[in-house]
Amino acid sequence: MKKKVIILLSLCVLGFSIYFFSSKAIYRLHKRKCKNTFLDYISKEKYNQSVDNIPTWMVDQINNEFKFYENAKISQDALEETFFTIQIRRFYEKDSFIRYRIIDNEIFAYLPEEKIFSKRQFTFERALKTLTKITKLPDIDIIYSDEDGTPLFDRPESFYEMIEQKFQAPLLSRAKLKNNDYVILIPDYHDLSHANPMQIKNFLKLNESDLWENKISKVFWRGTNRRKARYLLAKLSYKNPDVVDAGFLENIYEKNYELDDPGMDVSHLEKPYASIQEHLKYKYQPVLDGFFCTYPGYKWRLLSNSICFKQESDQIQWFYGALHPYEHYIPIKNDMSDISQKIIWAQKNDDKCKKISQSATDFVIKNLQIENVYAYLFHLLKKYETIQAFDKNDLIKDTVDNPRWISIQNRKKAHLILKRKGYNIY
Repeated sequence: MKKKVIILLSLCVLGFSIYFFSSKAIYRLHKRKCKNTFLDYISKEKYNQSVDNIPTWMVDQINNEFKFYENAKISQDALEETFFTIQIRRFYEKDSFIRYRIIDNEIFAYLPEEKIFSKRQFTFERALKTLTKITKLPDIDIIYSDEDGTPLFDRPESFYEMIEQKFQAPLLSRAKLKNNDYVILIPDYHDLSHANPMQIKNFLKLNESDLWENKISKVFWRGTNRRKARYLLAKLSYKNPDVVDAGFLENIYEKNYELDDPGMDVSHLEKPYASIQEHLKYKYQPVLDGFFCTYPGYKWRLLSNSICFKQESDQIQWFYGALHPYEHYIPIKNDMSDISQKIIWAQKNDDKCKKISQSATDFVIKNLQIENVYAYLFHLLKKYETIQAFDKNDLIKDTVDNPRWISIQNRKKAHLILKRKGYNIY
């Protein structure tokens, strides 16, 4: 009997050991697969459903993005000319523009002339790697811009335009000027990362306690003095504190007010920091441009169970075209000249505003979940493939023949190869 008990205990220990170590091995394999990706935050089933059921507005948005290239497809010469022109014009911070290739679901990057290579992985790169783990990506050659918007407001609209249209390759960017045909909008780093599902989950929980009926019927905003409109809103708050509570956490960019009010003591426009949760106590949430479009500021305000007062602007992101005035937000003029009237309208139409707020939240839940975002990016890359004036064989040949291309699917391996070639990995 004692011998049987010992054998039974030994078998139990053995079974537990096998379970423990096999589970640990499976976990390590999973973590290795998920490394440098966002796989842990995406449901493959929901992603596939989103790919198969992409909404009409996304299809229209993608088609509209590529109108410029329907009759003049992207050539290798155009990609070369555009990329190298950017390197010349952007002598500083030129590493904000990366040229990627995807061949047989493997990601390659173009090496800079200087023998240096950044360890930094842009969120977009991790997003591409995420897609390679859950689907087959098209074979493409792209230029990615990591600027907050392309081009940023301190550069002319034509800053990245080529002299000859045939040498104009598209730039993939998270924000652009509305009529900029050669910039292709992609989801921003927030929408593509783990921050997306966390934000939606947290706001839906907050909305359970921050009911519309309990909110204060007042405009509330905090930020930095990056644009004239922000200054004008803060000044309105100073003069009308009963309806607007807005101000700067710090005062910069004096040009925003020195021509308007040269003698203004701008210290009156400073306001203490307010958390997002403090913002949610108020019904009216302005959406104002900063360096470029405000993100993730617009999205969390759409989710907030409050109502967006969206500034008219020529700056857009990928989902803006699906949102409509008085259905998802209240429009206000770029110069803030009508915001007082819009506040009065909102106060007189509280029930309508509540419906607009709910419609905005519903839009985010149905369209901007992380699986929806990745489905959009996948379809956009598929569309990109169709407007290339070259095929996979061209990409393979050029990538093999040109030593400046390196596979970054495995960054650790890539860094070792580059170190042996004398590159400084920083």
